[in-house]
Amino acid sequence: MFTQSIKNQIKDYAINNPNEEICGTITFNNNYNVFPCNNISFNKKENSIIDPLDYIRAEKQGKIVAIYHS
Repeated sequence: MFTQSIKNQIKDYAINNPNEEICGTITFNNNYNVFPCNNISFNKKENSIIDPLDYIRAEKQGKIVAIYHS
């Protein structure tokens, strides 16, 4: 369903943030887009909580079709 480019963007985000659980959404608005979100968890190494404001920003980019985390 998602292109290798989408998968690579998520992988690169995880590689560039090795000390925390990364999280975000994939939105659709004529094509799929990765929307990284801030992890607001108190224990970022083991948990992820998407910042609600980032979730709202993602919704404005298109329909949220998936949520990801590392």
